[in-house]
Amino acid sequence: MPYAYSEGNFIESTAIAIFKEMKWQTANAYQGERFVAGGTLGRASEADVVLKERFLAAVRALNPDLPEAAYLAAFEEIASDSAAKTLPGLNHEKYQQLKEGIPVDYLNEKGEGVEGKRIRVFNFDEPEKNDFLAVQQFTLNLSKGLLEHYIYKVFTTFE
Repeated sequence: MPYAYSEGNFIESTAIAIFKEMKWQTANAYQGERFVAGGTLGRASEADVVLKERFLAAVRALNPDLPEAAYLAAFEEIASDSAAKTLPGLNHEKYQQLKEGIPVDYLNEKGEGVEGKRIRVFNFDEPEKNDFLAVQQFTLNLSKGLLEHYIYKVFTTFE
């Protein structure tokens, strides 16, 4: 039984209501998330941070007529993390990619190399065509080393 004065009642439900008003899709992953292709959120495991199938569908629609390798390269880039970067540096890099597009290299249909093509992630011209999803209780289960890496970055950033 949910508590009347809980975080879920005061914060999460209010935020979800606002997202719904803005026409976002919403999901609650607290219990019963299925980790299979076509599952609840499309994640293979709790280690997946970026929702791959949703991301690929969005960039295919926004950047038509590119080879599949370009879309996959964009996913790999946006989902990647670099232990060599500080948390603010990594955040700035990802922000720039989301804002300006993700630079990728690929071979075109003629077999010619294309370098630095920017794959757009958001449609800033027609924002209503973007696909937004707000998820409650999105659980991440990272390996101990990866979790320590993130914790280390957070604490060393503010020293």
